[in-house]
Amino acid sequence: MTSVSLVVNGHEDLPIVGETLTIAPAVDPLTGGQTLVLAFSPGGLSVQPGMPVTAHLELPGDPVQGVVVPSGAIVRYVGAAWVYVKSGEEQFTRREVGGHRLTPRGWFAPAGTLSAGDSVVVRAAQSLLSQELKSQAGGGEEEEE
Repeated sequence: MTSVSLVVNGHEDLPIVGETLTIAPAVDPLTGGQTLVLAFSPGGLSVQPGMPVTAHLELPGDPVQGVVVPSGAIVRYVGAAWVYVKSGEEQFTRREVGGHRLTPRGWFAPAGTLSAGDSVVVRAAQSLLSQELKSQAGGGEEEEE
């Protein structure tokens, strides 16, 4: 059985440890996801159906290399996740973060997307996206933060 921890949104400091009872052999054609049946004892938390949660599974196979960026660094645009990386003294470049996953410490970006030495914008990233889109639409002078 695969070990799993469940984090109730808003209670990230209180992970609930559980186990995987069964994994469906195929992807669900309606959701595009794979069904898992998990068993947990929520302890002092009141976990209700429909509550947003994040499950962390220990999967077999080789570890994946990458970096973790804070949640505030991720912006969503055209169905993808992006971060802004400092590319000059006062310039930032938007870079797609494919294959990212939420972890207890932030978003995991696989190797090849970001390097440990990259300076990633972790605050006001959404403002940079807004300024970029505004300048592309001809909505005024380009401002960079």
